[in-house]
Amino acid sequence: MNNNDTVLIHGGKLVGQGVDGCVHNPPVYSCNFNKYMNNKYVSKLQFYSIYYLNELNASNLIKYKYYNNYKNHFSIILHKCKLNFDQINQMSLYDKHTCSFFSDFKINNKYKSDTLFTISIYKYVVGFPLKEFFDFNKTTLFFKNDTFQYLQIAISNFFYLQISIHMINYNINLVHNDLHYYNIIVDTDNNNLPIIIDFGRSFVVNLDDHNNYYKFLSYFDKFSFKPERTWDSFEIRFIYYILKYNLFSSFYNHKDYNNIPNFLKNKKYIDNFIDIIVTYDFNYYKNISNNKFDFNKIIIMYKKFLRDFLYKFSDTKLFPSINDVIFYIYSNFVLYSIDSYSIIFNFLDFYLSNYYHLSKIDVLHNIFIKYLFVNINPIINFKFMYKTHFNFFKYIYKFFKSDKFIKNQTYLYFEQNMFQYFHNNNVNTYYFIENDIFKSIYDSKTNFVQFFDSFSFYY
Repeated sequence: MNNNDTVLIHGGKLVGQGVDGCVHNPPVYSCNFNKYMNNKYVSKLQFYSIYYLNELNASNLIKYKYYNNYKNHFSIILHKCKLNFDQINQMSLYDKHTCSFFSDFKINNKYKSDTLFTISIYKYVVGFPLKEFFDFNKTTLFFKNDTFQYLQIAISNFFYLQISIHMINYNINLVHNDLHYYNIIVDTDNNNLPIIIDFGRSFVVNLDDHNNYYKFLSYFDKFSFKPERTWDSFEIRFIYYILKYNLFSSFYNHKDYNNIPNFLKNKKYIDNFIDIIVTYDFNYYKNISNNKFDFNKIIIMYKKFLRDFLYKFSDTKLFPSINDVIFYIYSNFVLYSIDSYSIIFNFLDFYLSNYYHLSKIDVLHNIFIKYLFVNINPIINFKFMYKTHFNFFKYIYKFFKSDKFIKNQTYLYFEQNMFQYFHNNNVNTYYFIENDIFKSIYDSKTNFVQFFDSFSFYY
């Protein structure tokens, strides 16, 4: 046996692990995967569980819909096999030095030979997690300390990720449901664009299938209400709140939401939720930005759009039971919010935590922060969706360079065109105006054009 064979048998280099499994590159030598036994692929060992089945279902849907077009957006299961504990143990594939997931299983469980594990093969993404990309001091070295280019790539990645979730949300009704920093990899082999990985917590939204609805609800059994989960959308945190908050635990234990009367008719519960969310969110945002950004207008906006969204649930004629509230959110907002909100939150975290460094570049930084806050809004017609984010900035860039604007460079003319653009896209201008976004873009039009002149519209 040569050294290469030894590496393959032991699963190669450990490139990631968590409570659900371990990922190695190159893949493990098993399951007759000879075709994939090289550094272009990774293998993932995990339990044959709901998470594996979710990921397999998502992979099949993506492959069926997009054939080979998904490869620059998602990393999905290419091949898989099932093995029991005895088979894996006999092969000595994983030991305590390479996969704590498997060694913990050996210590803490009475093994059963019929306990199934899965080994799945994925294409190896050359790059680093989005969390590492957001480390300014580390990543700017990768861009040779060119902060301008770094900011461009960051904005480009935001647009690109919104296009990616449009592909799965809009076209196959699939929600990833777990788009945290480490499930997005910056692909250095593809213009530093992001690849979405790990569909283990994904689910399909199907309003005609009550099993899917209750599967969606089952995710809430795994959490208690945590207002500090700033990365969860308002809608999701509100469902946490009404199902699991201590005041309502006696209701929740019944598990029959159809029989739980709508206690939200007392708006104090809604107001309490809003106060908790605003307090936690802005304590967090102020902390990561080192109190360098002015949040006063944004806090007012936050409270208003949360009231506008949530107060309707106090109407017991429209929502007689708690189940009616939850199903309304599921049917109208889940598809459009969980993944998009996660992306927006990730990038707000990036811009605010790097505020000191990025604000030195007088281009788009403050504008983009305010723009992201507006687009957190849970009311769909007050925000842009998916790839429309990209189209909005691209439209402004082309407008500023147009002959018509060059001949009439007034704010009034710019604003009139913005109103028409928003009308054509069925988006309300209210919060954009309240947060001075139009005026800020107009005032920085020279820098705006310079920034996008050197921007690569490669998708």
